Amino acid sequence: MNAPGFFAELKRRHVYKVAVAYAVVSWLLIQIATQVFPFLEIPNWITRLVIVLLALGFPIALIIAWAFELTPAGIKRTEPGEEEVNQPGNRAWVYVILVAGALSAGLFFLGRYTASNKQSASTNSENKSIAVMPFENLSRDPDNAYFADGIQDEILTRLSKVADLKVISRTSTQKYKSEPGNLREIAQQLGVANILEGSVQKADNAVHVTVQLIRAATDEHLWAESYDRDLQNIFGVEREIAETVAGQLKAKLLPEEAKELARVPTTNPEAYDLYLRAKYIVQQVWNAEADSLKPALELYQKAIALDPNFALAYAELGQAELRMYYGGEDRSPERLAGAEADIDKSISLDPNLAVGHLGRQAILQEKQDDAKAMTELQLVQRRWPNDPQGVLSMAAMKGRRGDWQAELAGRLRALELDPQNSTWWRWLAGRYGELRRYDDAEQSYRKVLALAPGDWIARGNRALTLIDQGRLDEAREAMKGWPTAKLGNNALSLEFGILGDIELYSRNYDAALEAARKIPAVGNHIPTRVFPFGDINKNIDIGFILLFKGDVVGARAAFMSARAGLEPQRTAHAGDADFYDAAARIATGLGERDAAIEAASKAVALVPIEKDVHAGQNYLLTLTGVYAHFGDADKAMPLLEKLFAMPTTGHIATPALLRLEPIWDPIRNDPRFRKLSGEAP
Repeated sequence: MNAPGFFAELKRRHVYKVAVAYAVVSWLLIQIATQVFPFLEIPNWITRLVIVLLALGFPIALIIAWAFELTPAGIKRTEPGEEEVNQPGNRAWVYVILVAGALSAGLFFLGRYTASNKQSASTNSENKSIAVMPFENLSRDPDNAYFADGIQDEILTRLSKVADLKVISRTSTQKYKSEPGNLREIAQQLGVANILEGSVQKADNAVHVTVQLIRAATDEHLWAESYDRDLQNIFGVEREIAETVAGQLKAKLLPEEAKELARVPTTNPEAYDLYLRAKYIVQQVWNAEADSLKPALELYQKAIALDPNFALAYAELGQAELRMYYGGEDRSPERLAGAEADIDKSISLDPNLAVGHLGRQAILQEKQDDAKAMTELQLVQRRWPNDPQGVLSMAAMKGRRGDWQAELAGRLRALELDPQNSTWWRWLAGRYGELRRYDDAEQSYRKVLALAPGDWIARGNRALTLIDQGRLDEAREAMKGWPTAKLGNNALSLEFGILGDIELYSRNYDAALEAARKIPAVGNHIPTRVFPFGDINKNIDIGFILLFKGDVVGARAAFMSARAGLEPQRTAHAGDADFYDAAARIATGLGERDAAIEAASKAVALVPIEKDVHAGQNYLLTLTGVYAHFGDADKAMPLLEKLFAMPTTGHIATPALLRLEPIWDPIRNDPRFRKLSGEAP
């Protein structure tokens, strides 16, 4: 067949029509996939699959058009040289093309319009971003630094309650001087377009405040003002500055947000001064510049004595008490009850106080009442949309429920608001490690150590992540970078605990024992996931090392010491899963099978995985280890398989840890265990 004849045959067989119609309809389908699927939250891989299938279908459609034709009698094979049948509906394809083309063009331009609007909205959002730099203390008395710090924090807090603004947390901004040299570079590091600088001078009750708002990219001064007030009227300055900044950045201010900006926490200037002093001490403890929160508690209490209606002071007092409890300074039930009472008092005085509801959420979470805790967090996010702690707490709550993607998204959002917060980068790295995303974990740990080279927790956690992968030599090398400065007992406990684990998993029992015995004595704290230190945990670790070494007598003495420290706390911690978890490990070491199973099962029942994935996995692992220690593979393996089926068991159960930990030796030859651990069948 010659070329003219071939092209004539293509025309006779309607191949051209099919090609044009297929192309137009395919373009319509691609527009639907790219413009509509994202709105319906359909995964991107389905969009890509649609495009690939349409591309693969094009040659197939042409082949079918060549070989077959549609006739009034149905589809039949096209005969060579057969005359075209003049069918009444043979121009329907023209209308199909026109309609499909019109729809495709409409979706295409709609997509372009939407993208343009998104880009415009993104630019507008970037212009409404701001970092409030630490205010310079111009007072003659350097002890007045707390006041400048407090004024900056109060202005920042007010701005962060405006949803239309992006406001960087003070944890990130405090790393810079009040008058930084390279504003453009700092703005890029913080991810903002605008910088607010200021200075404060306080002499007795007279206060002088100077502020200036700067567009970082151009160094343009958008606004500047000076204020002279007495201490009684300082709230008016904080409100006016926040309102003016919001106006200069063209932020939409909702009525309830305007009320938040105008809020006056107390009418007693002396109480407010004590409140600012207390917050300054809390910040020093957070920055590891002070050791105890007790002085802050005393100042908050003095402020409340001067103004019994000071709701904000009650809320911050409760938050400080919670930090004492969770940080290990005071783990007594009385401390937790005191925190709850003060937080409840703050909300009774001011039902809309966001920081009060944030504290109540923590209390409810401690009580395992997730539904009410979520309600509290939702209120916080409405009242305080730019508070990274609220965002982070919401992320953690979703993670507890097993929604890992939402948790990671929330943690990353919190870091947008607080990008220089090394602690939160460390937490993100830890979560990546638990999800077995080890490359992401390593990158995050590098970020932490770039921001805070002396962060011993990050160095320790990085070593643990290496241990999870079975990279013991690298973990041992990582521990050589431990800070050389004088460290507290918690740091030493973590250091020698990790070194002991490395040697234990290497089956160097004498070296493991030497490291464990160097853990300092800090009292009989019940070991928890957050605070695993204390003499109880130390004695349990020593007991198991001696047991694996073959020293049954020495092991029994260590376990009995652990029990002697734990048992007096039974009544006070009757509903505490951590108590029963520790009791189970002690009973296991003493060979008390039934008591160990009962205690471990109690911990699992108190905090099941379905209620709290992170904590629940730890308790379930203890029960699994109890069964394994006593050689009951049929009971241990279903639990171990359940743990491995979950996406977040790094630091708990990984193939490498199964291969390394001596606790699994009694069931190591079980085929199911060998499959999970990756050992040869």
